[in-house]
Amino acid sequence: MASSEHRADLTRRAIEGTLSFEKPEPMKREQRREQLLRFARDVFAEKGYHATKIDDIVAHAAVARGTFYLHFQDKRGIFDELVDSILQRIGKAIVRIKTDEGTAPPLLQLRDNVQRVIEVGLGDPGMTKILLQHAVGLDPDFDRKVRSFFRALEELLALSLLNGQRLGLVRQGDRRVLGALSLGAVKEILLQSVEGRLSSSPHELTDAVMRFLAGGILTAGLVVDAALGPVTRRDDPVTRREEPAARREEPAARREEPVRAVSEVPARVREA
Repeated sequence: MASSEHRADLTRRAIEGTLSFEKPEPMKREQRREQLLRFARDVFAEKGYHATKIDDIVAHAAVARGTFYLHFQDKRGIFDELVDSILQRIGKAIVRIKTDEGTAPPLLQLRDNVQRVIEVGLGDPGMTKILLQHAVGLDPDFDRKVRSFFRALEELLALSLLNGQRLGLVRQGDRRVLGALSLGAVKEILLQSVEGRLSSSPHELTDAVMRFLAGGILTAGLVVDAALGPVTRRDDPVTRREEPAARREEPAARREEPVRAVSEVPARVREA
């Protein structure tokens, strides 16, 4: 609480005209729109589309309801814009794999695509959660938009897998099934990450996806290159990462122990 002397000083300065009252600079229209989008994203991610009301959004943004309608027609309008934004960013992150002379190896291009998508998803966890959990089931038109986007991704994956099969990089099989497995793995990793069930970095998650692809989709014999990529290959002294000291001291036989056939496992273990 201000002292009597301080209040008297304020009164004197106000009378003399030397006391200035600074008003905060008004937020520009585009800044206000971006603010509403950010708060709407957070509310939608927490409550889902149907449970969210416009009052929830304006309360979080600390603006009047009328301010919301200056920028968006309704709740569906702001939700559409949020979903369109994340779809565009994911689409831009995926680059068609090239096999022209002078381009990076196809597996490295694949790894770059996977990591860019993961970085987009983890960079905007609220929108990733909305896209993977709340963006389907609103109405037929909206569902078609989201499904058509993922269908386009599946088409691109199928084409990439076809090229990979021709180059001998991808196992033979139904390309749509292989594409669905690949896309499903990335979507589930992203969802578990934004929900806090996984806490790995984009680089580590990309390694995990590439190991999965190497184990079930890519041609046998490409495991090291595909799963770890040039930046983490153990056989490259220039680009490899340091392993933990405890792992470096392990005997080589323990590091790379081959999987034994069922017949080689002791009978008591098999029977157990």
